[in-house]
Amino acid sequence: LAFVLASCHALQRLRSAKGSAAAGRAEAAILGLATFLLSFLPMTNILFPIGTLVAERLLYIPSLGFLLLLVCFLRDLAGARSGTFR
Repeated sequence: LAFVLASCHALQRLRSAKGSAAAGRAEAAILGLATFLLSFLPMTNILFPIGTLVAERLLYIPSLGFLLLLVCFLRDLAGARSGTFR
């Protein structure tokens, strides 16, 4: 649920980005989303079987993408609560 919420927020920020700083924040969130999806997708055995189960050793790079997306979401949430969007 947290991933879906953060993904929707990242896509909404990309659509509403108007300045260079806002576009940079949106691009960081999209980079996190793309890193997670593109590195996790082969391990799901949906596209083609890789012959192994999803294990911790395969989740290091997807977790980096998820954390980048989560940090962008929390930064925007903190800026919205304090009233200062930087």
